[in-house]
Amino acid sequence: MTRGVDVGRGIFLNPSHPCRVPINQGGGLGFAAGSFGHGPQLALFRENASPIGPPSGTVEAGSIRFDGAGDLWLCLADGTPGTWTRLLREDTASGRTVPIAPFRALDTRATGGRPAGSPAVPGQRKGPLKGGEAITLDLAGVAPIPATATGVVGNLIAITPSYTGYLRAAPSGNPLTATALSFAPGPNTGNAFTVGLGPAGVTLQGSGTVANTYHLVVDITAYLT
Repeated sequence: MTRGVDVGRGIFLNPSHPCRVPINQGGGLGFAAGSFGHGPQLALFRENASPIGPPSGTVEAGSIRFDGAGDLWLCLADGTPGTWTRLLREDTASGRTVPIAPFRALDTRATGGRPAGSPAVPGQRKGPLKGGEAITLDLAGVAPIPATATGVVGNLIAITPSYTGYLRAAPSGNPLTATALSFAPGPNTGNAFTVGLGPAGVTLQGSGTVANTYHLVVDITAYLT
């Protein structure tokens, strides 16, 4: 492949990348696009089943990504995957709900507290929980949840509880006052929940005493900006 540079307005062909990169070694624009018919000047095409978030491969600073959620990401530093920031959108005010591919953040029946294929989350553990016992899951920064997330949305399932009780959820470090799930002995019971993320994530605590037990499953389906 040839490569060339026009110091005015030219096309730079980079042999190490299958793309064309406009370069201007003078003081003018490196790239310009116009649409005299009032159409878009630039289009970034999203491939089928495009994942949410920035790419995971090796990238260079200045790269731009249009993801499956319709967000634009800008790479600030070279690397694998590089350092990325999401560009502000009109609908990115605090509290925006961003759907993600659902994943199981906790299953106390599984080894290590998570089934095969689920991401590792600080706080996961195996074994039935006892009444009054709290567990904290540090979800911020666990892919595909960004470290800047302020909350999560998902589902809680109490598995074969031995008593009638409830489960409370709150951002870590906050009082556990809101009931996210009520359950009765025997059957599995689930409920959707939305909770903020504290410094260490989200804390969950069941009612009852150490004589009461249940297994807990936590699935995450979205995060809050």
